[in-house]
Amino acid sequence: MRIVERLDPTTLFARFQQDHDICYIGSALACHRHCFLTAIDQSEFQRLLVNSSPQNLRPPIGSFPTIEEVVDQIRRQPTFLEQDSHERVLNGMKVKYYLELLKHGSGLKECFIRDKEQGMPEKGSYYVADGMHSLVAYALWTDLKADGFPVKLYLCTNSSLSIPAP
Repeated sequence: MRIVERLDPTTLFARFQQDHDICYIGSALACHRHCFLTAIDQSEFQRLLVNSSPQNLRPPIGSFPTIEEVVDQIRRQPTFLEQDSHERVLNGMKVKYYLELLKHGSGLKECFIRDKEQGMPEKGSYYVADGMHSLVAYALWTDLKADGFPVKLYLCTNSSLSIPAP
């Protein structure tokens, strides 16, 4: 991961307050001392943790899957992309929607990741606070190949990371 820019959480909150998931963004910003715009490499991206998958829509926190695992499950069960859900779980139709946007030239939606909570799987790099559907779609679109990375994501963390000198 490369730190691109240190950000003011208050300014970032104001920028996203009209977003439909501001509660998740706001919670990530409020619970962490630092916020950065980062460039995430392929390895960290595929190890991002999400709270839902095609095989288990509501796993316990200790079983949260990585994006790589979710992509593998969708590849084995492509009909998942036809499944709709109005609950706060991985929604195949939403992933398909973001996949279509990417195929037509839209970039990756602005997404937030944050430090993992206690009990989350060790294999994970960070936890996706907002943007799960868009990130899964991006992983499918790029097939998690190196030429699709790095990607810029907002990171909320309690770690005091530093920006490398130019």
